[in-house]
Amino acid sequence: MTGPILQELDIAREHHRRTVAAIGRSQAECERLHDLLRKETDLSLQLLTEEETFQESNLVILPSHVAKGLEFDQVILVNLEEPYTEDELDLKLLYVAMTRPLHRLALFAREGMFPLLEKLDDRCYQRI
Repeated sequence: MTGPILQELDIAREHHRRTVAAIGRSQAECERLHDLLRKETDLSLQLLTEEETFQESNLVILPSHVAKGLEFDQVILVNLEEPYTEDELDLKLLYVAMTRPLHRLALFAREGMFPLLEKLDDRCYQRI
């Protein structure tokens, strides 16, 4: 699963984007993603929690509830475990995560993790 994320980081570098974030649904999911990426790359990674402040690194990894109020040049929305549903809280978390990028948003998930996207016209997004 980290291959596509690393490809997105290459795209960010090609376009000279300074701030890139991987936003997960929960802190636990972000911790697992951080551990996976740390094993596969030598990039500078920051696992951001509610108690920490944003520091410039190659990739900031944070849960969607921590992303509120922050902006990044590029966002990689990662959802591997718990799907976003039509529940009001899930909709708010998804909205916050999807409105953080200034230039590019990429979604990476297992099948069925974004059931709301399945309701959209295929022309609204590109499936890779």
